[in-house]
This record gives sequence, structure tokens and C-alpha cells, in this order.
Amino acid sequence: MTPTLRDEAREGTIVTPLLGSRGTPPDFAEAYSRGGTALAGRIDPLEGAVISRGCEDADDEPYLFTELLVTAYAQEGGALVTGFDIVYTAEGDEHVLEVPWEVALCGPSVEADTTPSC
Repeated sequence: MTPTLRDEAREGTIVTPLLGSRGTPPDFAEAYSRGGTALAGRIDPLEGAVISRGCEDADDEPYLFTELLVTAYAQEGGALVTGFDIVYTAEGDEHVLEVPWEVALCGPSVEADTTPSC
């Protein structure tokens, strides 16, 4: 899985959180993406990113929000991710955020009986 951050542009764009799509952001240019729409805003790698503003500062920033995008890859058999961790540093202390999201890329190797989304 490849994590990235997206800052949604404030002026002239519609807030469009991404729930799921085929292809790789920001352009979704792969043939299998079926003509996905490119994402507005700026896409940056997550590794080494510095997020210096809090929610209370949002009115003074040029972006409405910072969104975590996760790109998952699978072969024809599919794949199932049952969670991941985000390790970050705040005020000099390291923290781990456990994200229990289930990401299913349905295929014959993913058990439909135990994965209701397939």
C-alpha cells in the first residue's frame, strides 16, 4: 500500500473526499480506471510530511483539509488488508495510530464469506 496526502484546494474547487476509485491518484490515468477524474488539490508523499496546522487554524489556510489517500495494489486473485499503522512524531514523541480499516480488492483469492464487501 502506498500512502499519500492530499490538500484540497479552497478556491474554485468542490470538496470531494475520495472514498474509493480504480487507478492511482492524482490522475487515475490507467486503462483500467475507466476514465476516472483527476483529483483537485496538491498530492504529496506521506513519508517525511510535516503537518504543522491544527484544525483551529483551518480558516487561515489555503486548503480546506488534508486527506490521507491509500493506494492498494493486487494481482488478479485480489487482496485483503485488515488494518495498518501510521507512525508519527508530535512534539518530539513518537506515536502509533492503529487504523482498523478493511480494504478489500475482490478476486478469487479473497473469501467472499468473510469479506462482505466482495
